[in-house]
Amino acid sequence: MNNEQLSHVENFVLTHDQYGEVRFHQPVDLTSAENGIVLNNIVVFKEREIDVYPQEENYDQTNLKKKKKAQERKRIPRPDVGHGLNVEAEVELLHVWPKDSTGKFVQGRKAVRQYEKQVEAATKRVGARLVRYEATTGRWIFHVDHF
Repeated sequence: MNNEQLSHVENFVLTHDQYGEVRFHQPVDLTSAENGIVLNNIVVFKEREIDVYPQEENYDQTNLKKKKKAQERKRIPRPDVGHGLNVEAEVELLHVWPKDSTGKFVQGRKAVRQYEKQVEAATKRVGARLVRYEATTGRWIFHVDHF
């Protein structure tokens, strides 16, 4: 693709086989990828989360492993809303199974419903809108206006 085509990519989807995908609902500008910026440094999938344009301050200062990993990545400044990948999107995270505070899988309707409420709260906390959470499949789908 040439720069003109890269500046307006429609229906762009980034997928991570283990963690999920993000589907962009607006055309995205990938010209920064043409200039040597790796998309893996812009969109980082992790267990139960996605970080688009990760910033070092997003990492717990006491967690040295995450901090070191963040420092190894080339920090990409987050563009203004509506530019780059900072646009409306739908995120689907996989393997988000109901667990309790100790990390053990929960069973039973009441425990699963409590976990569903935690997923709803986490979705709101990051400024997103819950599309659906499927406890039986571990799929958490939410919509963001931008990152």
